Amino acid sequence: MLELVTAATHDEHPPYSLREIQEAVAVIKPSNLLVSQNLTWEVLLYSDNLQDPLQLFPLLIPSSKDGASELLQLIATEGSAKEAVIAVRESLQDLKNKDHDEGEQEPYSVQILRLISISERCKRCLCRACPRLTK
Repeated sequence: MLELVTAATHDEHPPYSLREIQEAVAVIKPSNLLVSQNLTWEVLLYSDNLQDPLQLFPLLIPSSKDGASELLQLIATEGSAKEAVIAVRESLQDLKNKDHDEGEQEPYSVQILRLISISERCKRCLCRACPRLTK
């Protein structure tokens, strides 16, 4: 999945757009990895890379391409909440330390809002998994 997201965020003509990747991940569940007629690369999408926001978030957080926000939310929900929280922290640190040239990237404020939204989603997932966190 990392290769697909990298191509979708950096290549001028990627094999699949972020929107296509997001839609494919949305219909695939770990318990149902059947290959459909439209998506012959489904197994790649639910590989261990979905559990690795540390590699995917730096590509998706600044991306202004269609589907980036939705794919981030999906990874935060379906992937490891713990890994997503760590990735959010690292992404915030990266944003703090780099220049904010907004060429083909989302504005700084949009990137911060994406990270806040992911944090909130992870908080809900973690609270469902560990009810004692809500006390």
